Amino acid sequence: MQSEEIRVGFEVNVACSLGDGTVAVGRLYNNNISIYSIETKERIGQLKGHTGNVYCLKLLPNNRLLSGSHDYSIILWDIPSRTIISRFQGHKDEVRRLCVLRNGTHFISGSWDCTVRLWNLDSGQCERISRGHENSVLSVIELLDGRILSGSEDKTIKVWNPDSETCQATWEGHERGVTSLVELEDGRVVSGSQDFTIRVWDASTGLCTRTIQAHTGYIYCLCVL
Repeated sequence: MQSEEIRVGFEVNVACSLGDGTVAVGRLYNNNISIYSIETKERIGQLKGHTGNVYCLKLLPNNRLLSGSHDYSIILWDIPSRTIISRFQGHKDEVRRLCVLRNGTHFISGSWDCTVRLWNLDSGQCERISRGHENSVLSVIELLDGRILSGSEDKTIKVWNPDSETCQATWEGHERGVTSLVELEDGRVVSGSQDFTIRVWDASTGLCTRTIQAHTGYIYCLCVL
């Protein structure tokens, strides 16, 4: 696999491939989303609308992009026209994670306001607020069975009922914040943490079945290949 390097200046908060030979980038000390050509490595456009750093990006069908920001808002963009389709407001602190649900009509967000929120893409309305974490929400995913998982600065992973704001279970084991979550093909869940460890969980019991200690710093992201 060949790697490509694009120099963007300040520290990169988030990057997202747009699938057409371009990549969207949110940078530190910059409220705009920059779009770069992978081939030329030049910036070819910007999405302007946030008033704070952008921390998370999710690509949607039909050339749309979701972004979450330090300004507490989430924006749905039309990429070709570089315009705002809708703005989602309701969080009381910065938005750190986004996850588009498989139904294609909704997405969830995790915020430093300690909540997980369910949003309707078409109406722009928040349909559910899940409260229970005692600190910032740093990661959110949807499992294949429809349940929602959230990882938090409070060191826990919470399992949420997909049809209500009810917390079904709380998984404990990490010694610091849970920054990333992924589901494996066999249904197990893997988490990364500020405690430098990766943990593997049985999603049916909530038990940690393996702890991997290999990093010497925070783990910010995980990817299933």
